[in-house]
Amino acid sequence: MDNNLNDQDVLKKSIENPKFFELIVNRYQRAFLRKSMIIVKNGEDAEDIVQETFLKIYKNGKKFESVEGASFKSWAYEILRNTSYNYYKKSKIQNARVKLVEWITDLEDNSASSVTSNMEEIEKRSYIESILAMMPEKLSKVLRLYFLEEKSQKEIAEIENISAEAVRTRVYRAKNFFKKIILKTAI
Repeated sequence: MDNNLNDQDVLKKSIENPKFFELIVNRYQRAFLRKSMIIVKNGEDAEDIVQETFLKIYKNGKKFESVEGASFKSWAYEILRNTSYNYYKKSKIQNARVKLVEWITDLEDNSASSVTSNMEEIEKRSYIESILAMMPEKLSKVLRLYFLEEKSQKEIAEIENISAEAVRTRVYRAKNFFKKIILKTAI
């Protein structure tokens, strides 16, 4: 293999002979790992993301076209960034769901154990969404933003165009409303 080929030529050759793609991996793997680590802050996740990025680059290699001001490198890094941010976003949403489920299970009411057993039978996400669907829009939206999307009260205040105190009050009311619905449906 010719190490003097530019990235675009290597990509074209790798479509016909996958062995050439090894050159691209060797050229970018360490830099991709560093970039992905900055975003996801976890070595194992970064390695998975880099592997997925190389797979996407290879699968979409035929679609790549050199454009004035945009190189293979910028295209590849865009794929890496999108893959990393999508992973990070999914991971953050999953963590928020876990927090909400923990909050629900921590209810001190006797019915909390029956809610927990119901939640084991029903997929947690659909259960939470069904509860949120029973709530007034203003309250369900604030819970979604706060727990599922992990927005701060200040961010929610900006989104909703209300004061931080109003957000705090809405979150409090929404949690109580959520709890009442759970207790009603658990009976």
